[in-house]
Amino acid sequence: MPHSSERMADGVLLELYRRLEREKRAGDPQVWRSLALQHGDAIYSQILFLLTRKQFDPSEAQLHWLNILEHTQAMSRALGREVGVRLAMCDYLINLAGQMEDPLLVEGETIRQKESSIFRDELTGLHNRRFLKSIMQQQVAEAKRFTQPFSLIMLDVDWFKQYNDAHGHLAGDRVLAEMAGLLSASARAVDHLIRYGGEEFLVILPRAGRQEALVAAERHRLAVEKHHFAGEECLPGGRLTLSAGVACFPSDAQTATGLIHRADMALYAAKRQGRNIVVSAGTERRRHPRVKYVAPVQYRAGRNSRDFHLGETRDISPQGLRLAVNQKVEQDQPLELMIYSSRQRASLKLRGRAVHVYHDPFVNQPYTLGVSLEGGESDSPGAPLAALLQDQARPLH
Repeated sequence: MPHSSERMADGVLLELYRRLEREKRAGDPQVWRSLALQHGDAIYSQILFLLTRKQFDPSEAQLHWLNILEHTQAMSRALGREVGVRLAMCDYLINLAGQMEDPLLVEGETIRQKESSIFRDELTGLHNRRFLKSIMQQQVAEAKRFTQPFSLIMLDVDWFKQYNDAHGHLAGDRVLAEMAGLLSASARAVDHLIRYGGEEFLVILPRAGRQEALVAAERHRLAVEKHHFAGEECLPGGRLTLSAGVACFPSDAQTATGLIHRADMALYAAKRQGRNIVVSAGTERRRHPRVKYVAPVQYRAGRNSRDFHLGETRDISPQGLRLAVNQKVEQDQPLELMIYSSRQRASLKLRGRAVHVYHDPFVNQPYTLGVSLEGGESDSPGAPLAALLQDQARPLH
């Protein structure tokens, strides 16, 4: 049966459960069936997680929870007194279902406080990347189960390295904390805000399609554009701004990793198109056709660096290319590149700038650099890649 209502927030559900306990209705199966009709069957796995910190598949959780409620009534009849759901749940999960072997009795608020600190970024107070993996898996599972979209916004502070260089890291930290406050103020109550790393942020928008996500991304961008940050006058354009990339599940990707990557590539396109704009993953894909090209590359970052490092190209376009590298390169850092062409049996020299740096949060893989070309052995930035585009290149979607 389809469910039209939104998922109940964890805090709201926990408070409701406490009220039901006080009213001695927490063990009433009809109460929970009514809640499932309003908020979806995922409410069974949600309440079990809140009470046990164990993750259950929604269908498995429904079976266990209804069995727990039945076991609560059976224990009450056998003992001749009212037995709480939590007590019956412990007996059921340990002795009947075998789902717990070594439980600990800990005050719930203590666990919640510790979990909050584990999943929060200390500087901004937003969620961190540790939280990202679990919430993305949850969003994908719920979107598939209820055939509904959700969207992702990846945001990056423009010219942040230059601001740090001019004013120092303490000033940069204050800017990031201010940014977090602006994003929180302009987000919906159901959205999840995450500090992705450095000056990058993610916003996960449950049950939001592409148009809603684009509107939200523009709202975040404008909030930052209108805000005055101390010392921003030294930057190009005289202000700190945000670039944003938007991706939507399932139209842009069917996995958590894929969706983050598509949002990242849309953000990369926003940087290349001039910064302080919002780009959709679909728009990015149409405007910037790429061809797959895998070849060894040597690169060095910065004008004064003497050491070249090894990497590999992933794909190329007339405007730039993507590289896989083992060492992180700072955003906006100039690069010198030498790409080996197997057909020409020679290395092509290029100059560019790292306009975006990406690292998959779910797997241990190299960094991916988005490089915007600034010219090389020709006056036109894209001209040096013409030979590579003819060299065993395969179009990407």
